[in-house]
This record gives sequence, C-alpha cells and structure tokens, in this order.
Amino acid sequence: MTEYEKYLNILSIVYYVLAAIVALFVFRFHTEIAALLAPVRGPGRTGLLGFLVLVGGLAIAGALMVTAARLRERKNHTFCVVIASLLCMFPPAVNFNAGQAAVTPGHSIPATMVLAILTLLVLTREPVKHLFGVRLTPVPPRAGTGRTGTE
Repeated sequence: MTEYEKYLNILSIVYYVLAAIVALFVFRFHTEIAALLAPVRGPGRTGLLGFLVLVGGLAIAGALMVTAARLRERKNHTFCVVIASLLCMFPPAVNFNAGQAAVTPGHSIPATMVLAILTLLVLTREPVKHLFGVRLTPVPPRAGTGRTGTE
C-alpha cells in the first residue's frame, strides 16, 4: 500500500464519520434549524420547512457517504473533487449552546473546511489521479510553432 492509498483510506473513514455526524445532527435538530430559518411562523409550526431541512440534510449526508465510498474504491475522481470543493465553500455555521440554537458567523476555520482542503490537496496529486484511472493528456502543440500551449 502506497502513501497515497493510505491517505485516501484515511479520508474515506473521515468522510464516513462526518456523514454519520451530519445525519445524527439533522435527525436531532431539524425542527430547531427550521425554526431558525422561519421565526415568524412561531414555535412548533415548522412542518414543511422542518421536513425540507431533514431531506436536505440527509441528502448532504448521503453525498458524503457516496464520496467516502468513491474514495475507498478509487472511482469518480471528478465527483470527489466537486464534493470537496462544495464542502470547502459551504461550511456549517450553526452552533447549539445549552439547547438553544444560534446561527453565528464563522470566526474560525471549521473542521469540514480543513477536511475539504486536505482532500483537494490529496486528489490533485499525479499519483492519486493515476490510482483513480484519470488519463492525463498532454497539451498538443500549437499549429505551426512546434511549441505547447503552456508557454
């Protein structure tokens, strides 16, 4: 097992754990999150919005599970890069203190952003692309110059 295969296995495990945490978080707090998003409706009246938060959260957990499986199987390189990029762009910003939910601006780097950056760093390595079976095509030379398009 190479160094990069170990990295991919570790990332896969962390994505599985994150997916489980997201799923548990959504099951536990979907009504509170819906109440935060629509405080005008009043307490206990978050039916449809709570359901949508639950479905959306479970979709995110599912995407993280699929990403973990793809990292372990060394398949769908582009899918893994896209999910890591989205995870980096939209880190969670909801804190629950003493049972009271509060949306707060991020004052620190969330662990999910660190995970996403590490995933992108690993996935952009040439040996890892080779493990995924990504064909690296050379840049063809420009017509009439004999030079490549990268100069």
